[in-house]
Amino acid sequence: MARTKFLALSFIVLLGIGLSNVARVSRYVSAGGGGGGGGGGGGSGNGSGSGSGYGSGSGYGQAGGSSGGAYASGGGNGEGGGGGQNGGSGYGSGSSSGYGQADGYGSNGGAYAQGRGQGGGGGGGQNGGSGSGSGSGSGYGQAGGYGPYGGGYAQGGGQGGGGGGGQNGGSGSGSGSGSGYGQAGGYGPYGGGYAQAGGQGGGGGGGGG
Repeated sequence: MARTKFLALSFIVLLGIGLSNVARVSRYVSAGGGGGGGGGGGGSGNGSGSGSGYGSGSGYGQAGGSSGGAYASGGGNGEGGGGGQNGGSGYGSGSSSGYGQADGYGSNGGAYAQGRGQGGGGGGGQNGGSGSGSGSGSGYGQAGGYGPYGGGYAQGGGQGGGGGGGQNGGSGSGSGSGSGYGQAGGYGPYGGGYAQAGGQGGGGGGGGG
């Protein structure tokens, strides 16, 4: 009888230790995603040549912690370039997007999310050629913390740039766009949320003879 009670008590103690370890591990969960792409092309000829390049990248990260904190980040990068000479044409395009989402639940839940994107493209033409470049980037971040001391932090940023140039009767055009989005929420008696978003875009084109 005493041995049976001892075995039952030992099993209960070991079960309690295992559950505490699981809870400790689940207090912090992290996830990250990143992607990058690049492309380039060029062509030249004694009459006509063309080149084009395209690159795209995307990143996604998502994390959730049921008893603590969560961290997620996503980033993407895209770049492309092309050039043409002697009546040729060049075109470059790059686009990217980044997305991050995190949620933390618990008595001291906290969440952090970050998303960023960058894109760039360039093209050039010479001797009656043409060049164009376009780039776009977007970033998105979302975070939520739930609990008496819940806090959330989110950051999103995007950058885009494009440029094109032409020489000796050529033409060039450039366009760039960027967008950033951030959202954060803290829920509870002492909840706090912080969100930051920024976007940047630039484009330039020139022609000379």
